[in-house]
Parts: sequence; C-alpha cells; structure tokens
Amino acid sequence: MITADKKLKLKKLKREFAEFIKNYPLGTSDLLNEIGRDVVGYEGLYQVSNFGRVKNFQRKTTRIIKPSLDSGGYIKATLSKDGKARNHNVHILVAKAFVSSLAQAEYCRKV
Repeated sequence: MITADKKLKLKKLKREFAEFIKNYPLGTSDLLNEIGRDVVGYEGLYQVSNFGRVKNFQRKTTRIIKPSLDSGGYIKATLSKDGKARNHNVHILVAKAFVSSLAQAEYCRKV
C-alpha cells in the first residue's frame, strides 16, 4: 500500500523528471566528449553513452531514446530485440558498457 506521503514524493519526482526531459539534449552532436558503446546484449542495435543517452540504430537514422522514470526514481529505457521489449535501468547499462569488471557493474548504484 502506498502512503499519502509517498504519493506526494512520487508526484514531485515525476514533475522534476518531466522538467529534466524537457531540457534533455536531443541532438546527436551537442555533447562534446561523448563516448558511445554497444549495449551488452543488444550489440549493433543500441549504444549507450557515458552521459547516459541511449541511441537506437535499428532505423535508417540514429534516434535517441526518450527515457522514462519508474516508481523508485530510476531512469529507464525500453529496448527491443526479436520483437520483445524490456525496460532497463540506464545507470546499469552505462556501468556494463564502461566498467571493466562485470562484478562491479552488477552492483553499481545510480549517482
């Protein structure tokens, strides 16, 4: 059961996230020093950058996936492969792509 206090906090968090998304950089060349690497398990289909942007390479033009927010406050991206869509925490995708030790990536926390 979600308490009234938790509902208010979630509502505030969603408002803040909506403001963040409105100002989210959507151009492919507007961030200097951005490094992209293939998403583990979705090689050739998606890339994640060191800034947390997820790019889709399944179409003729590269598209940046609009992130969403889950009830816990984590930023998620929906990735699809073989007709199946799954939500993934963006901070986990970044860690798996950029952290050399898989053990460290499995226990990463959002910053």
